[in-house]
Amino acid sequence: MDIYSNNKQIITLNEIKEILDDIPTIALEDGYDTRDWTYKIKDRFAELGKARGYEVCYSEKKSNNDKNDRSLSNWGEWLYDLTWLKGDYPEDWYSVKSCPLILESEWGGYGEIIEDFSKLLVSNSPHRVMIFEAHNIEKKEKFISRLKLDADGYGLVNAGAKFYFVCYQRWDRKFAYEEFEVL
Repeated sequence: MDIYSNNKQIITLNEIKEILDDIPTIALEDGYDTRDWTYKIKDRFAELGKARGYEVCYSEKKSNNDKNDRSLSNWGEWLYDLTWLKGDYPEDWYSVKSCPLILESEWGGYGEIIEDFSKLLVSNSPHRVMIFEAHNIEKKEKFISRLKLDADGYGLVNAGAKFYFVCYQRWDRKFAYEEFEVL
């Protein structure tokens, strides 16, 4: 199955907005640290992935009562901060057939964001989500410009691959969203 040429839309930018838009308000009201933000974001993507029939891999926040709480995640974090998989069990193991969505989240500086984004580049997933923060509009524009340049310049990204940039804007305390498709 060629997930690039059949025009199958795994997720849309509007759906990403719907599942993430209220997180800054919740996080600020409840005093979240960056780890809590990350868990909340991954939980939202996991819920959507599960609802769409995907296996979901990510590290969930452990409850105080159960050190192995994996209510949404199938196997814990695998390769990326969050991964949606399709596959089957032909024998005694899981056989991956496709990886339709991957997500990386980085709350650090420029170097850390570029490093995590590089992980997204080497995937063949058709939908790649990069979540990060910027302290001002100039930094946000610099980050997104650089990420697009890297996506466009990496020779092994399939035409039609979509990158979704989600930037937490510290100056207005909300997410900004941008979609970039490699042609």
